[in-house]
Amino acid sequence: MRISVLIELIQELGILQKAKAVAVVNWATNSKGNQLTDHVFRNSPKALHFIDPADIKKREQEFLNSLKSISEITNVLSINENECNCLAREIGLSCQLTHSCGYKLADVKNAAKNLAAKIGVDIDLHTINGAAWPKGKETDYANAFKVEPRRATGAGDCWNAADIVGHLAGLDPRERLTFANAYASSYVRNIYAERNLLAGLAILVILLLVLLHPVFGFSLKIVNLFSVGDGVILIERYCDVCSTSRL
Repeated sequence: MRISVLIELIQELGILQKAKAVAVVNWATNSKGNQLTDHVFRNSPKALHFIDPADIKKREQEFLNSLKSISEITNVLSINENECNCLAREIGLSCQLTHSCGYKLADVKNAAKNLAAKIGVDIDLHTINGAAWPKGKETDYANAFKVEPRRATGAGDCWNAADIVGHLAGLDPRERLTFANAYASSYVRNIYAERNLLAGLAILVILLLVLLHPVFGFSLKIVNLFSVGDGVILIERYCDVCSTSRL
């Protein structure tokens, strides 16, 4: 192995070990997604571990097998309705969140709850109607914002980014889901907006939450994003959570 490659690997391991969040996205398009996920999750012991498989049609069972091997070190599985349907069918659950048949709030909550219970990983399910996060017997839900979309792609990436920030900032589940929904909606409705510019909007929204939140306060730090290999995002520093009282 060349010295330059070895140095790069050591540097990447150092970033992983200090990271506050590690996200593996587009697992389905990566032929070595299993190895990648296992490597980055196991080498980032302090991080929030977040995975979004993307379109897993034809690789459902492979992905489920991969999840089983890393379930104890995976904090969040982020999926949309199509991915939820694929996984549910593969493990024998009746889950059809299809636009043609239509589905309601209760369908989204039940789909997330039943799937999470079956695979043993916390799920953030985001759909065009709303987002759900099950925990035990309860499932938190936030309605999507009704906007006229002007973009066909990118909403899921934006939703994930805001969801990760919400997890790290310590927002309660409903606030976090609402924040992610708002961020994704803002992106798809504005054809001129870029996701990196919307990152600034995300921080401003967090600051507003700081001022308006009745229980928690947040001391804002810089959010640094790094890329390590294909489909990995690291957040090194994030918003610290501190208790506060309303005057």
